[in-house]
Amino acid sequence: MVLIIARFQGTEKVDLVTGKVTATKALFNPMATIATACATWQGKIYLFGGTETMGLTKPWLYSFDPETAQFDKLPDMPAGLETTGAVVNGVLYTFGGMDRYNGTASIAINAYDITTGNWTAAGDLPEAVSSNCVATYGNLIFVIGNNDDETFLGYFDTFNKKFTRLQSNMKGRRGAGAVVIGNKLYVYGGKSGYVQEVGGGLQTIQCADLSPFDALSEKMGGTN
Repeated sequence: MVLIIARFQGTEKVDLVTGKVTATKALFNPMATIATACATWQGKIYLFGGTETMGLTKPWLYSFDPETAQFDKLPDMPAGLETTGAVVNGVLYTFGGMDRYNGTASIAINAYDITTGNWTAAGDLPEAVSSNCVATYGNLIFVIGNNDDETFLGYFDTFNKKFTRLQSNMKGRRGAGAVVIGNKLYVYGGKSGYVQEVGGGLQTIQCADLSPFDALSEKMGGTN
């Protein structure tokens, strides 16, 4: 198994068994932006959003095939944003995001159907969200953290297109990472304007039991 990293104008891959880093055959990375998001589906990596070094936030969406090292330009997002997202059952969902050029955050949930190549509006978040992270659990996508509301936590049900906000004891954070393994949601790192740890970042890792959501998640299908 290898992990592809988009870096500057080239791409590199990391062998997760040996740790060896090598360049791919891709000589040019069109998504050389800051705060670019990515998601995977059926062997391809989808890269979207981010800000150019000149300060313009882009609506770009590209797919990258690790086997051929080829980038393909896909239809732009509805707006240029530093956003986050995940693919569930062949649809890429994006959640909020920041337009760095204008300094404004978004409440939009947008959906890109990978098969048809169409973007549609999938709903709205209860507040403008940026610097968040996401993790999938079956057909549910959890949205964690927010630049202006660090304890923000909720989930989007991709079946009924409904977002539900949750209350929890999560330590407030923004720009964190999150992943679901089994029925556990792990949230790690990030930064907080209220708590300063090493280098201004957070050393804490928190874990939430998602088993109460099993009936909603319907874990058939989901991500790949």
